[in-house]
Amino acid sequence: MLEELSPIRSDDPPDPPSQRNRFAGFVSLLVAGGVLVAAALWFSGGETILAPSTTSTLSRATTTTTLVTTTMPAVLEREKVLTTPTADGFVIADLTLTDGSRFMLQLPDSRGDGLTLAQPVPPGVDALVEGLNVRGLLRFDFCPGEAGYINPQGSVVIDRDPNRVTLCRPDQFTQITLESDQPFTRDETDLLHIIPVAYGSKFTESLIGAELLVEQCCFDQFGPIDVEGAILVSNGYQGGQVMALDRDTLVPLWTTKIGDASLLHGLTGFDVSDSVLIVSPQRGRVLGIDSSDGQHLWTIDLGDGFVVNVSSASDDLWLVAVSYDETRDQRAPELVAFNPNDGEVKWSARGFEGTGWQHTPTVITPETAILFDVADTAPASSVHAFDLITGQRRWVTRVGDGGMRFPPSDLMVADIGRDLLLVMTVDGDVVRLDPNNGAELWRTSTGFGTFTGLSPDSVTVSRSNDEIDIDLASGDW
Repeated sequence: MLEELSPIRSDDPPDPPSQRNRFAGFVSLLVAGGVLVAAALWFSGGETILAPSTTSTLSRATTTTTLVTTTMPAVLEREKVLTTPTADGFVIADLTLTDGSRFMLQLPDSRGDGLTLAQPVPPGVDALVEGLNVRGLLRFDFCPGEAGYINPQGSVVIDRDPNRVTLCRPDQFTQITLESDQPFTRDETDLLHIIPVAYGSKFTESLIGAELLVEQCCFDQFGPIDVEGAILVSNGYQGGQVMALDRDTLVPLWTTKIGDASLLHGLTGFDVSDSVLIVSPQRGRVLGIDSSDGQHLWTIDLGDGFVVNVSSASDDLWLVAVSYDETRDQRAPELVAFNPNDGEVKWSARGFEGTGWQHTPTVITPETAILFDVADTAPASSVHAFDLITGQRRWVTRVGDGGMRFPPSDLMVADIGRDLLLVMTVDGDVVRLDPNNGAELWRTSTGFGTFTGLSPDSVTVSRSNDEIDIDLASGDW
């Protein structure tokens, strides 16, 4: 059995402030020492662990901070972890948490014996994985703020201490610290991998707190996509791989390399046996992947353009919005229509030059694709409607000034069934347009914000310090 190991060390550096929201960063700095004390009281290496006091006091120089913690059960509830050995010399562990979150953990076969999962656990740790030759502290968090390397699986490994290795997914808010009295070798750390395959309630709350679900343009493109027979997941911005996992065991069925990143945009069907998975790296290409075996079926070359969103108009017509704004080279964003079954490009159309990244999803109507062209150096932002069949511009409406290089994704909202199209301008105006012809129906000045809710009678705008509801008929608020 393992000797007693300290699960949380006082010399661990804090996460970079840029990776946390400001409030969470402030709180973590304030109470970090108290969390260490509570964690140290919890982990004693035995089966029965004394619960910490409900209050603890941390003294440092002339400052005294009182930390209030939640009283936890004195005995950890342990469940046996489903593990599946593979022919490649590693073990796949299925970590299913009480909040509904689920993680695939890949370990060398020598580290996969007798694994159990314990919940609840002390503050700062979301689950405890323990076996005969390893102990893992799972957290919903960014990578620690120290150097690591990306291993062949696509996970970041921080191995400054051979007896204590941190494995993490920086773009998926997941990290696990693995400890053992037998040092990890480089061959072993190259095999380590963790990836989330289901987001439970606590995990989702953590993502919201870290502001990772604010920009829907990006996080949801990591998957999972749950289809008949498999779970399709991405290795995110670090790994550049797409994987299909067995639904029951999480054992990889196939893995395919995409590029510098792997973003999942959707399936052409619901059954893994006869559907095409639409994927892309961050720039340059859109690919069709056979979802049954991971084989590349077709590729659309986008040059040096960044793939900022992909949307489906019908079974045989999808659209990809492309930005060229990395170096402010002034090229207009492009909308490319293609057949997802064979990759045939139907048409392409452009907005205006001098505009920023177009993260706002394309709005699809029965006859048009609507693109919000948010201006950077161009004099005005504009909304364009392109014919779905021909790509010809049906109408264009200039709605406000420019000056925003990286616009957020929630600046346009639509309900085409009600002829409803709303945009938020750089100037802080909410404008309602007729999606059939682009006519401006009303405009109201609210200050800059993003759309966060739509009801039958109103739309909700979140500003820096509050939320407001705007009447859809009049624009009053």
